Amino acid sequence: MQKIEFKKNIIDKCIDTVKKSIELSEQEMREAQENANEYGGPKDRYDPYRDQQMSKKEMYANQLAKSVGELRALEKIDPEEVFTSAEFGSVVITNEQKLFISVAVGKLEVGDEVFFAISINSPIGQELNGKKVGDKFTVNKKEFTIQEIY
Repeated sequence: MQKIEFKKNIIDKCIDTVKKSIELSEQEMREAQENANEYGGPKDRYDPYRDQQMSKKEMYANQLAKSVGELRALEKIDPEEVFTSAEFGSVVITNEQKLFISVAVGKLEVGDEVFFAISINSPIGQELNGKKVGDKFTVNKKEFTIQEIY
């Protein structure tokens, strides 16, 4: 599979994962709101159930906002852009792992390949940032060598 097409598949897989997270957050927000509405007002002064449901809704609203931001970032990545150093939007192949520097989605299976979508702000992302093919870096006492970037 051509690198550009493969990178596009990685991006699409990340977008699908983030969209599922958005849908889940929206569903959980609705359920928390419905639970609070069905419960009604406090039954006595020590009845925290409605407050718990509203806090839960707020937590999912924050997750939703984060996921929407991640989706926007992913949609800006051009799969045809060629990189010579590790940076946001690049695919980095090391002697140990295959990484996509984008948003922290985690492990992805694309075809028969396993990739890890990581944030540039993660410890490994910070170590990778700006590195080129042949460079070495260490994370958690493990040494990596960059074999390819695209």
